[in-house]
Amino acid sequence: MPEIPDLQHYLGDLESKDKASRIRTLSLLKDKLTLAPGSSDVGDHSMNYNLIDALANRLVNDPAERCRELSLTIIAECLRDMDPAKIVRSARCIVPAAAERFGSQPFREPVEELRLKLIETCTKILHQAASELSYERSHPITDILAFSLVSALTDRFPEGKRAAATAISNLCRIAPWSINLHFVALMIELSTNLSHQHAKTRLLTLDAIVDVTCVSTICNALPHVFRQIVLPKLGRICMDRSKKVRVCFARSLGVWLVRGLDCITVAEEAIGKSPGALHEFASDLLAFLFMLLSDESREVAARAVSELNAVGIHWQLATSKSISKWCVAELPLPCVPSVLPRDFACNAAYLVSSAATTLVTLHFQPILNIQLAWLSCWMPPMRAHNLHALASLIITSGAAVNSSFQVGKLIQTYGNWISDNDEGVQGGSRAAIRALGAVLIDHSPALRILLDFGTPPLAGADD
Repeated sequence: MPEIPDLQHYLGDLESKDKASRIRTLSLLKDKLTLAPGSSDVGDHSMNYNLIDALANRLVNDPAERCRELSLTIIAECLRDMDPAKIVRSARCIVPAAAERFGSQPFREPVEELRLKLIETCTKILHQAASELSYERSHPITDILAFSLVSALTDRFPEGKRAAATAISNLCRIAPWSINLHFVALMIELSTNLSHQHAKTRLLTLDAIVDVTCVSTICNALPHVFRQIVLPKLGRICMDRSKKVRVCFARSLGVWLVRGLDCITVAEEAIGKSPGALHEFASDLLAFLFMLLSDESREVAARAVSELNAVGIHWQLATSKSISKWCVAELPLPCVPSVLPRDFACNAAYLVSSAATTLVTLHFQPILNIQLAWLSCWMPPMRAHNLHALASLIITSGAAVNSSFQVGKLIQTYGNWISDNDEGVQGGSRAAIRALGAVLIDHSPALRILLDFGTPPLAGADD
């Protein structure tokens, strides 16, 4: 490895107006810094702040793509084994230079692959400097990076978009204080990317949204942003064509619900402490979870049940309330329906724990109102799916159904959809009707008529 003095004479050549000369100088520097097999302290030997400043300048101002690429490669090599304190010092010139290339509109860096590498380099710097950054409540490096990632999320290059989402998740873990300043802008761009054509992009975006919201629970803008920007986008995720995305969504709903319930313990209620922002969306999130519980994919439905049960246990521990009186086993026998193989949503509902059943029962009326409103969707598959979700909700909250003032409205709604032109909607209506008939103790004449419609026709015998 060359000593620092051996590197100094290259600095003047980096300012040459001749592109070939700059490329030759950068190539020689790269060879000197990378062709050192077995050297475990390459970073310490090659560390030269003047060199890094010069390379950062090349990143920002060099018109030659090859020069910018070589500069970034050398910077990565220089930083490879630096200790966190030196990383932070070097990052003060590297991160702003990189952010200027990928965090502006229009992008100053026209090459997609270089924008990707710039974001990845900043993410690596963040990880290497984590131990130093964790001691500070604010730092220019993380503030600049958070701001630049807003623009990076708009990149049409899918890998760049995904790298930006990953960087945001890392920022939430390492420097969460940097997120609040740019919360609204980040959420707008992330929510837009939930409809991206690539499932991998939607997955990473959903993870980033969860991370951002969980570190911004005290942000005044969270309730409005979540209600107006995030929730409308989440409805489509329930019907996402990727099973992996739907499983991820179930996990995300579990995280949000747990974070919301963390804010409503008995002790906090006793001292009059106001609940956290995520708590006010518990009914919406539970409604989404029932949509996933009604998924025809066993993997998705099982994950939704698992998350719902975990949330129920967390709620039980947080509130220290007895749930014995709400146990499904203690309901009158007419309220426990028989298992019907075709009613996959109802079958999944039988696996919901008593703790989760209690939580859902407490939120039954708002969940029901949300699901009834979703039935107005113009897409038949969405209506059919929602009818199955209603069936699973009814099975789970049998005790609440019998005391609900909306039974008549449910009967009328099911009567309207049983004659829908779409066979999927008809099937969902039958499942919902059977579930309602199974849990209601007193059957009205109108319900008995509907139950006749809900009974599947017998298969015709061959002559």
